[in-house]
Amino acid sequence: MIPPVKIGFISTYSSIYPDHANNIVNGLFAGLCRDIYTQKDYQFIPEYVGQGKESDVKQAAQKLLNFHNVDILMGYISYRVMPELIPLIEKRQKLAFFFDMGEYLPSISYTSPNIFHSSYQLWQGEYALGYWAQKYFGDNGAVIMPPYDGGYHLASSFRHGTIAAGSKLIDFHILSLNHNEPHALNVEVLLNNIEKAPPAYLHALFSGPQAAEFIRAFYDRGLDKKVPLLLSEPMCFTDVLKEINGFPLSFYSYSQWSREMAGDINDAFVRIVEGQSGREADVFSLLGFEAGMTLKEMEPAIQRRDWNKVMEHLRTDKKKGPRGDVNFYPKSGFLLPDVDIVKINVSGSNTHRVVVEQGKRLAFDDAIFTEIHEENLSGWQNPYLCI
Repeated sequence: MIPPVKIGFISTYSSIYPDHANNIVNGLFAGLCRDIYTQKDYQFIPEYVGQGKESDVKQAAQKLLNFHNVDILMGYISYRVMPELIPLIEKRQKLAFFFDMGEYLPSISYTSPNIFHSSYQLWQGEYALGYWAQKYFGDNGAVIMPPYDGGYHLASSFRHGTIAAGSKLIDFHILSLNHNEPHALNVEVLLNNIEKAPPAYLHALFSGPQAAEFIRAFYDRGLDKKVPLLLSEPMCFTDVLKEINGFPLSFYSYSQWSREMAGDINDAFVRIVEGQSGREADVFSLLGFEAGMTLKEMEPAIQRRDWNKVMEHLRTDKKKGPRGDVNFYPKSGFLLPDVDIVKINVSGSNTHRVVVEQGKRLAFDDAIFTEIHEENLSGWQNPYLCI
């Protein structure tokens, strides 16, 4: 009898999306065409790491690799912890498959032939939105964000998008951090300044409850009549829009995927995930599903524990998934995602999206890629939305 393949999962905490790890796992088994509740081919071993700081992730990886002797290491973690994980994984010659929102550009220096990623590549959307904003609204735009959302590559990617389109001037407004109330949102002073001297546009980067709070504050002051508002894609996720549906709103954003996206593969993904889990398909189940799709193809080799063959396949594999073509090996350069620049109109409980144009993406061999890395040498260790 062949024993089940052991998957060790580094499980992070998010007060914003507490089910994110479960949704990744639900998507993974949907992609593997397995019923998560009845299948016996895979044994799942979770290890909790709080918000995902480097020391906790390293300790969890050591336990999963050395004590549980897992066959595959997975988890929703940040690229910032890769330098600590690579030696552990390569020493044991294990396969690792990680998930991220793309809050950071993939590492240039820290890659491994054993490690693969299913990434949403948010930074590509930010670059595309910045490029479009400069072309459409002109120079002298502004970005507003709290310290948390400013601690990743998102704002830098937006800025470099504007520069690529010809920008000479862009203002950055970063909220002060109240250490006694770190989640409190105080934007009155900054919104006063913006009202007095309106920029060409305002790009907002907020997450969690602060996203809806900021949007309300912006519209309560009537700034929508003075300044075009551009939001990050997570600010336009369904759960956020449900919180702001009390009055008519209109703003711009970018989108790589939505539950309603047309296409047979996306329709099947939504149907399978929601049928098996009883939960609405989201970006986390999407990332898991994409990983499951590519691992499904290699199940005979996985069951034989022929990990060299599995990893060789993953280094070159490309899959057509719910959001288009994807791959998983950053050293070869992730495929450029399809990014739509969208105008979103919210009226009551109704949300209407109009695609304005296809966004410009940043190639992995572009000099800007290196520039963003070099000007952002530090940053948060916890993966995006894990606060």
